[in-house]
Amino acid sequence: MPFVWIEEGRSMKLIVVSDDHLRDDLPICRNDIDWIGVQRDAEEFVYKKAIEHGCTIVCRTGDIFNQSIVVPEIYNMMLDVICKYGVQGVETYILPGNHDLYFHNFDAISKSSFGGLWNIAKSSAFLHTYHDLRDSVGIPYGKLNLKDGKPVISSSAKYVFLHELSFKDEKSRPMQKGFIAQELLDMFPVAQYIFIGDNHRNYVYENNNRYVISPGCLVRQTIDLVDYKAGFYFVDTDKGDIERIDYDDGKLSYEYLSQKKEDARFDKKIENFVDSLSSDGEVSVDFVDNLKREADANSEELGTASEIIYEVLEELCL
Repeated sequence: MPFVWIEEGRSMKLIVVSDDHLRDDLPICRNDIDWIGVQRDAEEFVYKKAIEHGCTIVCRTGDIFNQSIVVPEIYNMMLDVICKYGVQGVETYILPGNHDLYFHNFDAISKSSFGGLWNIAKSSAFLHTYHDLRDSVGIPYGKLNLKDGKPVISSSAKYVFLHELSFKDEKSRPMQKGFIAQELLDMFPVAQYIFIGDNHRNYVYENNNRYVISPGCLVRQTIDLVDYKAGFYFVDTDKGDIERIDYDDGKLSYEYLSQKKEDARFDKKIENFVDSLSSDGEVSVDFVDNLKREADANSEELGTASEIIYEVLEELCL
């Protein structure tokens, strides 16, 4: 369920970042020699900018990790950065995205690496869930329950944080997937700011001094973002300032992409799974949707292969 904590009449300075997708394996479109170092530098940049802008709060709107279970080096790197800047007065607020959760299921959070951060946040002085953030509601991935197009939760929160696919307008929404920004404002009519993750491209949508803000990704990991500037946002809710902070995350490589076509992520399990898709049942015109549906339906049988399927689709920008 969502986590809510309300205190009226307060303003904040925030750094809002999303979709870090921290991982130990090198994305097929990158050729960084020290990939984990590249990711740590990006995380350090976020907190240094928080200090530079006088922020005591860094808000994360999901997908800190690229998979539900990451190697200890990645987990400890993230925790170390949070602690390093926490003792300098910068608090971190976290929300799980779909990639953070075991089979995208919040109820199985204890089985994920993110669950470790979540438990620490229950008692930490500088790592928190959104129930500790004034005037706010945080809705973990998969918990935006709707009835007649409206959230089941009725919130008077000024700030809403969630991880759901969204787009600035109808023109930019592909194949009617996800929400458009105005739909989100309509869902939460009291909210002045809605901060949302999952879309790896940033946008700011404003209507009548109310905002939907998508930070985009912190580090680019797919080739379709070759001309995109990674980064995040600084928001001063008192002055109404919204500043885009770009981050130079290096270059993407088409050459490296072609060299990695036989990457281990294209596992034989997936090939066998695709071949075994039944033609007798309901088959979507959209093969990708059909593949995802079958992966969800057979997640227990497939085991980790189910997560690999989602990872491959991410790499192929599908």
